[in-house]
Amino acid sequence: MRNVFAVIRRYWFLSTVVAIVLVISEIFLIYMLTSYPFGKDIKIDTDKEADIYWPVRYDDGSFIDCPKNWRLDRVNLSIPFTFESPDAEGLDWVKKKIFPEVEDYKNDFDLAIKLMSYIHNKTEYSASDQTYETYFDLIKNVLKGGKFWCGSMSKSMMTASLSLGRNARLIHFQTAPDGDPDYLGHYAVEIWLPELKKWVLFDPTINIYYLYQKQVASTLEVHRACINGKARDVKVVKEGKLYSLETFNDKTFLPGVTLKNYFKHFQVIFRNDFLENGGIVRTANAETTNYYVNWVDEKTPAFYFKQELPAFVAKIAVLVFNGVFILLLLVGLSSKQKK
Repeated sequence: MRNVFAVIRRYWFLSTVVAIVLVISEIFLIYMLTSYPFGKDIKIDTDKEADIYWPVRYDDGSFIDCPKNWRLDRVNLSIPFTFESPDAEGLDWVKKKIFPEVEDYKNDFDLAIKLMSYIHNKTEYSASDQTYETYFDLIKNVLKGGKFWCGSMSKSMMTASLSLGRNARLIHFQTAPDGDPDYLGHYAVEIWLPELKKWVLFDPTINIYYLYQKQVASTLEVHRACINGKARDVKVVKEGKLYSLETFNDKTFLPGVTLKNYFKHFQVIFRNDFLENGGIVRTANAETTNYYVNWVDEKTPAFYFKQELPAFVAKIAVLVFNGVFILLLLVGLSSKQKK
């Protein structure tokens, strides 16, 4: 230890600079651990249906000259849903690209089905995807066609819906908490249908929607049916044909796992302003905070993000190591002062 202090005294100027840098990094680590212990994304658990299933009001009742301005009637969360601006750069381009493909729609539900089918037919599922410089680049590539993962397809359908004045949001499913050996994740879209006054779930990756008790269903309705042993009452609708949720399997996307397993856990991503403020995943400009609202109930425990734990432990380890090194430097430098 004396030799260490001797080196510190000998190179006192360099030791002082290192100490200052480590103190600054220590302050930054403490800030990150207290403000964003598991990263910048904010996760909220709720068991109140009103927290995630609220009505959307359109300021203009005419939908043909869209997009329109959107408002919530009320939200009981401390963090509100952040809407894409109708003037967001790129949204008009998406509308001009999409509208000719779906303009013969009969109603909003029919429009959502046409959007879903268009995205599905333009793309092919792939378990991985490339990173794009911007969210707009991602959307343009999907609308050109090619191989993409479920998140890219769902985001494209969501933004296409927004471009046509229909509000939409991303839903994330999990078969088990992150880090669990049984973990599988998936993205889909919920669209607010004014004529039905509800959010309805659509999945462009598989080109399906759901019926529960013969009514088009939301994510929560399917989830509750699954956890309460009523999955048999849920039907999967694919290209006008009905399938059982308990046995439905897509050879490309669902090899070896039935679709109902994905409804064990779900999250609502509480923003859709990715054109204006950056992409949620798979984009280079992902600095914007994302808000994940996790549904919990008596049979659905709160998410435990195991995959985030190693990064959290690493930050603690660096914090402790820095602290010890700073202490050594300060002791060494103070011994020089005494002499």
